[in-house]
Amino acid sequence: MLASQTVVDVTIQALESVAPAPQAIALAKHPGGSFTFFSPLHPVNPSDWVLGQPARVALAAIALKIEPADPERLAANGLAADLAALIPARLAYPGVESRPDWHAFHGPVTKVEKLEVEGRVLWRMRIALLRAADVVLEATVYASADYVGYDFLPETGEVLTGLLWLSGYRPGD
Repeated sequence: MLASQTVVDVTIQALESVAPAPQAIALAKHPGGSFTFFSPLHPVNPSDWVLGQPARVALAAIALKIEPADPERLAANGLAADLAALIPARLAYPGVESRPDWHAFHGPVTKVEKLEVEGRVLWRMRIALLRAADVVLEATVYASADYVGYDFLPETGEVLTGLLWLSGYRPGD
């Protein structure tokens, strides 16, 4: 069974409180690259992460949009088919209102599991989101068949692209 989140080692570079409830957006540095995530429990446990210090973060994401990548389009742009990329949504979707914890992503599925929750189909996938040399950042990504369509059947090794909301918290919370 695939874990409900993926635990990664990062360095927290910044924390910014956000309204309406006491929560935060964190900027994290990973050997594969930097990224932001929503931290719903930061105000509850503000000492969990110290700026500039190593931290373990459990990452999980909800796919807001997801589809198989088009290999011909990638090749036309000189990109590798198994590219792993995570960029701020505002850069990938100009003009679309987004939050700092929304990211456009592109990456291969390393694990996949089909779940049924109250009669609805949900996909739980581990997707490589950032890669540098031999270091890969993966996150557990959930996608509802209600949003992506019931004909969407992700497979291990398939490269997906889309938009996700990334959240993180201290493992065990």
